[in-house]
Amino acid sequence: MAMNRSCMLRVLAVAFVASLTSCSDPVPPPSEGAWWVDFKPGTHGQDCKIQSGLTPVWVGNMGNEECKKLTVMPDVPVDSVQHCGMGMDGVNDLRLACAVVAKGGGYEIMGYAQQGTHFLRFEIPSITSDATAAAPATGQGHFSSGQTVNTYNSSEGSPCEFYFNDEQRGQLGPGKAWLTFSCPNIEYLGTSVPSVCSIQTGYVAFQNCDEE
Repeated sequence: MAMNRSCMLRVLAVAFVASLTSCSDPVPPPSEGAWWVDFKPGTHGQDCKIQSGLTPVWVGNMGNEECKKLTVMPDVPVDSVQHCGMGMDGVNDLRLACAVVAKGGGYEIMGYAQQGTHFLRFEIPSITSDATAAAPATGQGHFSSGQTVNTYNSSEGSPCEFYFNDEQRGQLGPGKAWLTFSCPNIEYLGTSVPSVCSIQTGYVAFQNCDEE
């Protein structure tokens, strides 16, 4: 059945309005991030099955020595890390997703970043800007690399600890966070005797994350 003229005009009008709405909606920038992890056997006295060949690993846009130095040094202003070390989701094989959501006077933070065999995911139910090494927020961490092969996970009984150094503290806000963390016990349970290691020190930086 042929569409009459008035119906056709209404359809065209609706389509035109829809196109204006879609054009006016801003496209959010892609998430950006980086992390650096120093994975070690640990001092907890438990059996870590990876004892040798461990060197710090990272993901992000850290293709030169100067960027690496900025990212691993806690006394370097975080703005330097932001501009030198962050990679963009979908670029150079980096897969990244994050959310930094205001919640009850603090923030709930979730992050994921993988580049090649290097993988980190973490969840922090609540953290405020006054978190310190002496009084950290706690959450869960999951890590793997070409050195570990398997994914190591923290647990509810032995969570990771997240906090800020002085340069990072002011960078916590909706959609962005820069943190220091450690995981005293991070384990792989896929063997008859679990392999229990640690993340001695880690740094995470994210921006353009989901805010809700």
